[in-house]
Formats: sequence, structure tokens, C-alpha cells
Amino acid sequence: MDIIYAIWVSAIATVVIAGFTIGNFWLVSKIKTRDDEFRQQVSDLYQGIVISNMIDPNNLPDSTRGELIIKWFKEFYTGNTVIFK
Repeated sequence: MDIIYAIWVSAIATVVIAGFTIGNFWLVSKIKTRDDEFRQQVSDLYQGIVISNMIDPNNLPDSTRGELIIKWFKEFYTGNTVIFK
């Protein structure tokens, strides 16, 4: 009779361990996906900062300065994160 209880306890423990393993795998994959998205956004941000520092707005007329800067930025920016709509 003790062997039957031991088998049942082992089976239940195996199922619980399998459940935790599946849960941990799901959590790790979710964290990795979010981390990849974050890294892409940071990379896009750095690219945007470099492009914006390369554009010199002082040589442009005041009336079209903002539009031209955004146009030039969009021409050089190749990232996936939307900065200007």
C-alpha cells in the first residue's frame, strides 16, 4: 500500500514540476520578446539622436525650418520606431 502512495506522490510531483517548467519557459520567452523590443527602440533612439545632431537648423529660414528638419530627419532615419507621424 505504501508503494501506491509513493507512486501517486511521485506522479503528482512530476506534474507540478512539469507545470512550473512550462510556466517558466513561457515567462522567459515573454521577457526575451520584450527585451528585444526594448533594445530595438533604444537603437532607434540613438540613431535619431545622431541624425538630429547632424542637422543644422541655423542655416534655414524661420518659416520652413520645422518642416524641413522633419523632412530631412525622415529621409535619413531607418529605424522601426515611429518618431514623427
